[in-house]
Amino acid sequence: MRITSLRAESGQALVEFALLLPFLTLMIFGLIEFGRGIDEKHSLATLSREAALLAARGTSLDSVAQAVIDNGGDIRLDINGGSVASEVEITRKSAIVRQQVVSSGFEGASRLGAVGDTAAGLVDIGLIEGTTVYVVEVFYHHTPIVPLGRLFNVAVPPVLYERAVF
Repeated sequence: MRITSLRAESGQALVEFALLLPFLTLMIFGLIEFGRGIDEKHSLATLSREAALLAARGTSLDSVAQAVIDNGGDIRLDINGGSVASEVEITRKSAIVRQQVVSSGFEGASRLGAVGDTAAGLVDIGLIEGTTVYVVEVFYHHTPIVPLGRLFNVAVPPVLYERAVF
């Protein structure tokens, strides 16, 4: 009698495991993809901050845009994204983009605006009138590595973006 009850319990555990396996697998894939997204976003933040600091210290915008690509090797930024370095003049009521350089091979456009335009998002952040600031934007095309990667585009958008102002 005891042997019969052990067999029945082992079969029950197998059925429970089979029912939970898809959910556990989905959770694991989600954690992997979300973790990659956080890591990539952190890399973009670091790249944009360091590059904006370089520009503020007098490095040419061409060199700054190339430095972002050169230092983004861990996420293959040269293939999967690019950068835009901008010089912005702060005036009384606006912020005007005076100069802009796009990294080689990147076909995207700045979210800040084009040369001569009012810089989007910089007018109301309390910058001092009469100063020049440097903005570095970094774009990255996130590609899921796990099966069912399209399900995780809700947690990690297909294009990651980071901007730093110095």
